Amino acid sequence: MNTARVFLGALMIRPEFAPESLSALNIDDFPADLQSVFAALSGFCELRGTLDTVQVCAKYPDLKDIVLACESEGEAECVRITRENVENWVQLIKEQAALARVQGIAVQIASSLTVFSDLPDLYSKMGEALTLDRGESDFQPIGQLVDDYVCHLDEQPRYIRTGLSVLDRNLSLSLGNFFVVGGRPSAGKTAFALQIACNMAKSGYRTCFFSLETDAATLTTRVIANRLGASLAARPCRWTSWIFWQSCTSGHCLSNRRRAKAPRGLKRRPNE
Repeated sequence: MNTARVFLGALMIRPEFAPESLSALNIDDFPADLQSVFAALSGFCELRGTLDTVQVCAKYPDLKDIVLACESEGEAECVRITRENVENWVQLIKEQAALARVQGIAVQIASSLTVFSDLPDLYSKMGEALTLDRGESDFQPIGQLVDDYVCHLDEQPRYIRTGLSVLDRNLSLSLGNFFVVGGRPSAGKTAFALQIACNMAKSGYRTCFFSLETDAATLTTRVIANRLGASLAARPCRWTSWIFWQSCTSGHCLSNRRRAKAPRGLKRRPNE
């Protein structure tokens, strides 16, 4: 099955899928023999808002044979032309084009004419070729959005708890949203983010913290100080670290699991 030909033929048969699917592709996603057909169909659809085989052939007589051949292949395939199948074909065309680009770059890398200084640019191009948009569509029918809203009317909103009661009463940090915390240096941005992370972990959420400027050891110290309510200036002893380890492994973090073995070097209280 020639996916690109079947796809173009399917759009001639079911033109209602053409505007959205053609705009999701580029001319470089098609093999050389179909690039002119894609350009013609895209231009015609953008101008008229739909596709019509007779009118397309009349407007582009040089492409008549290959347009009709694509339509014939679309009809010959025993596959229903549905929106889902068209979207799958779009994704497959993107993947095939990306594979062809990566293979071409690999040939350049293996070439005896390639020098070491060429490699960063070639690897960068390879990364770009492998980057495909697999996310959901940015557009959703208003009917579907209204239905979802009505279906969830009786549900209580779920908010992220920072662990700071004043903020929790005045902020509504909803799950799934993106939040930016701004402030001057040493204003407490990292401490605030760690406070939220610790509180989310304590609530049973799997939490990850990424930092581009603070090393893991420093972050660990700050997390321990946060959980113990201690100052960073006061270095915790091994006994207080044992209390911290117990509090972590006995709560939500390891619920319904066997308590983890404590790291070496932590001291237990006598008789425990």
